[in-house]
Amino acid sequence: MKIGIIGLNNSGKSTIFSALTNIPSDISPYSAQRKEPVHGIVEVIDKRIDFLTDLFLPKKKIYAFVEFLDFPGLSSSEDRKEIFSASSLAAIKTADALSIVLRNFTDLIIDESLGAPDPVSDYNLIESELIISDLIIVENRLAKI
Repeated sequence: MKIGIIGLNNSGKSTIFSALTNIPSDISPYSAQRKEPVHGIVEVIDKRIDFLTDLFLPKKKIYAFVEFLDFPGLSSSEDRKEIFSASSLAAIKTADALSIVLRNFTDLIIDESLGAPDPVSDYNLIESELIISDLIIVENRLAKI
């Protein structure tokens, strides 16, 4: 399973990604803007698999795994017409599930540039952009039909 972690800039995506995958990432408020998502794979250890392995003695034991994708922060600035670029939308659509991270904490440095946290507004902004991108895809497919 591939889970995409998305959210606005400085919302805590990389911190959550690091906690889930144990892969360190740059989490400073002034970190360089990256273009590609960071991949991390976590093996899901399950005692039931161990029990079945002991019982049936297979040649191999393979645990399930979850792939996490830490997508670059999405810009919510007013001068942009959309928060998703075409390349980030294409990458987001490869995920099986999306985990939306919303900023609900105060930080003096981040609050200076982004203002006070407003998770409801941030969620509505991200949801609207996802809906609009889906509508564009539907319109293009209808035009082809």
